Amino acid sequence: QQLFCRNRHSLPGDPATTSAGHVGGRPVAKDFLCSHGRLFVRSAGVTAIEGELARSLEVAPRLQWLDLSDNQLGALQQPHFASMPNLRRLELQNNAIASVGFQAFDRLRFLIYLDLSHNRLDEVTALTFGTRRVRERHPSAGSPCGIRSLRFLYLNDNRISRVEPNSFECLEALEELRLERNLIAVLPNFAFKWLNSLNSLKLHGNRLESVEEFAFGHCCGRLTQLSLVDNQLGYLPDHLLIGMPNLTGLYLDRNQFDRVPSVRGPARLIDFHLQRNHIVRIRRRHFLAWSAAAESLNMFDNSLRWIEDGAFGGLPPGTVSLVLQKNELSSLGQRTLDGLTHLRYLVLADNRIDSIEDGAFGHLVRLETLSLAGNRLTSLRPNMFAGLNRTFALSLGSNEISSLPTKAFSRLPSLKYLYLEKNSLDSVPAGMLSGLNRLKKLDLSDNRISRLHPQALASQTDLAFLDLSGNRLSRLCSAQLLGPANRLSFLSLAKNRLTRLDPDLLSGLNRLQVLDLSSN
Repeated sequence: QQLFCRNRHSLPGDPATTSAGHVGGRPVAKDFLCSHGRLFVRSAGVTAIEGELARSLEVAPRLQWLDLSDNQLGALQQPHFASMPNLRRLELQNNAIASVGFQAFDRLRFLIYLDLSHNRLDEVTALTFGTRRVRERHPSAGSPCGIRSLRFLYLNDNRISRVEPNSFECLEALEELRLERNLIAVLPNFAFKWLNSLNSLKLHGNRLESVEEFAFGHCCGRLTQLSLVDNQLGYLPDHLLIGMPNLTGLYLDRNQFDRVPSVRGPARLIDFHLQRNHIVRIRRRHFLAWSAAAESLNMFDNSLRWIEDGAFGGLPPGTVSLVLQKNELSSLGQRTLDGLTHLRYLVLADNRIDSIEDGAFGHLVRLETLSLAGNRLTSLRPNMFAGLNRTFALSLGSNEISSLPTKAFSRLPSLKYLYLEKNSLDSVPAGMLSGLNRLKKLDLSDNRISRLHPQALASQTDLAFLDLSGNRLSRLCSAQLLGPANRLSFLSLAKNRLTRLDPDLLSGLNRLQVLDLSSN
């Protein structure tokens, strides 16, 4: 049931949820007290839980949702909420809270959701949320494990620089823990001990330089996603992830790694991201310790210059997507990609590749999509693509290709989408597309093409999309489009040098939906 708080200016039946009203800078009870389970005191200038607010909380045993966000609370050390044993949700984000003591949550045994984000907390210790040993040091402090039912804890966007071991001992039911965008530099051993129900842990945007080998010890058996993005990590201990058999997503983007870290523990990684690090070389031994296949391995924007022959053969089989875009690779040898027999998606765009040996892709028998856009290729050979019998999409845009030989793509029998935009082609010769009997899309835009051979497209009876914009064509006749005439639905001739159109050009294009002749 949806329940709402209304201040004294709201009309009866108004469904809008409002902030508390306040007089003279102080909230007044009648303006914010709810009798239906919710109390919202947002942006009310509250600096402490006292006066009318404190008295209101004392008589609200049925309250289930308390929102004190966007105020100026500075500390939580007293059992302010002890009179609300049925509280399920407590929102304290966007205050000025610099310290929290576990006494503040005394008797909240049904609390599920606690948001302390965007405050000024500087550490998490045993006294923050309590541990079983607290009673020994503070016998009169109340229950040391008052919020054992908590499932969602948000501590992101504070000033936390230290997480003490065993600090979350009483939160065994916790499913989501957010610690991103703090100042944590080190994760000590057993930092998250007892969090065996955790399935999401976010630590990105800290200052992590070191993660001790057992930082996740006795924790995280159910964890599926781990984000360490935007830190300063250059190394991970070999056994760090041993206790995470269910981990499927590991995100290490924007750190300081200069080699691929070992991954032991997970049974199967779906996503492994190493984008924007400083990896220069990939060696076979980097993968030998891996216990899990990474279905998707993303190394976008590193400084990668060299891949040892057979390096990927060290990976457990199962990688289907490999992104090596925006690196510094200059060549591909016959064995560079050995071991990737399950690969379906390969992105090598935006490197410096000017040389590809024949058979370089010969082991990629399942590859469906290949991108070589944004490299320095000047020519192609049919055997360059040998073995790519299942590949249906090939991107060669933004290279320096000036000519294409006969049957350049004859080793690609399944190709449907071919992108050759932004090259230096000056003609489309007969036989260039020989063997491509399934082609549906051909992009030749932004080249220097002045001549399209009458037989160049003769075999392209399935072609539906043809982009010849940004070239130097001065004429085009119907004979040049006889092949795709029955299927063509998109034809762009924009930004050429056409001065007249063959009257018969359009007569056979029965399915044409888009014709662009602009800027001629």
